[in-house]
Amino acid sequence: MWTEVVRPTTVGDALDVLAARGTAARVVAGGTDVLVELQRGVKPASTLIDVSALRELKYVRRDGDIIAI
Repeated sequence: MWTEVVRPTTVGDALDVLAARGTAARVVAGGTDVLVELQRGVKPASTLIDVSALRELKYVRRDGDIIAI
């Protein structure tokens, strides 16, 4: 199971934590599937990086012919 939950305030901070923790970290935004996997021992992680509050990731926009979500 995890021992640490990190709630970064920017995408850059999230990427820094992910780079520092490597495969010991998992990114979650809600976490339902990740928590089930952790309980079953699938892809164990000691750090969860909660990105659910990052405003930078909350958008739907059109960029030419592409819609980014």
